[in-house]
Amino acid sequence: MGGSIWSSTDGGFYWTQINNSTLLSMPWQGVSSSSDGQYIVAITFGGHIYLSTDGAKDFLNIASSPKSSWQSVACSSNCSNFVAAASNGYLYYFYDYGTKYYNTDSGKRFWNAVALSDNGQYIIAILDDYIYKSSDYGKSWSYNNLIGNWQAVACSSDGSIIVIAANTGYIYVSKDYGSTWSNNNNSSGINHWHSLTISSDGNRIAAGANNDEIYLSSDSGASWESANAGKNNWQSLTSSSDGSLIVAAAYGDSIYTNSVPASTNSAPKKTSLVFYSFYMMIVVLISIFLNLC
Repeated sequence: MGGSIWSSTDGGFYWTQINNSTLLSMPWQGVSSSSDGQYIVAITFGGHIYLSTDGAKDFLNIASSPKSSWQSVACSSNCSNFVAAASNGYLYYFYDYGTKYYNTDSGKRFWNAVALSDNGQYIIAILDDYIYKSSDYGKSWSYNNLIGNWQAVACSSDGSIIVIAANTGYIYVSKDYGSTWSNNNNSSGINHWHSLTISSDGNRIAAGANNDEIYLSSDSGASWESANAGKNNWQSLTSSSDGSLIVAAAYGDSIYTNSVPASTNSAPKKTSLVFYSFYMMIVVLISIFLNLC
């Protein structure tokens, strides 16, 4: 079963489906965008990688990209560099906007998620009970054996602050490029964590769980509070660079945001923790694009 790519340029209030018949009902698995929203990389499960250079108006197949069971993708700030991870496959590093790439020699593994610093230098990739790290564009790797069945990962813009979440477990944070990890005395609690997003400075974090709430931290994971978004299967999160605007996708349900546009004559509720439902999406993947990210 496939889905569609939708885009928003007003903070998530209105959404537009990409008008390209070849892109409809494809098995989209994930997206990542440049900080200005003009460049967007989209991956398919069992297919190729696609790139948009016009703010999601259209996507072109990166013909040189290998076909694989792509699981996760992460871009540098301008999307000239990006990393794609495959399930039961490899980690590939793309540069020059996808025209060139190399296998990072991190091994064939069941990768779950990947994160990349803004300059493309630092990479964090997770699977089951392992956390892999590279500080040289994927040319060499080290790893931590930290039991957790890791499901989601995000990092600050410079790559120094990293947050990871377990499918059945806790949220851990590193403030030294992944050298050491702490769960802050289990402050996040055990949950079926599925999604994460983090602000550029690493202070604000949002975490979504299956059949539970979205939780927020404003102190790099030292403490957490409910976003009052309601119980749902929160599959994907993204946020503005300062972490004040959050957009969340719930599987089989809607896209939610914690802000409303000024055109509605309502004050933006960026800190009210009240979420608004916009469109019903019954697709395998809802690809979220924010012009603010």
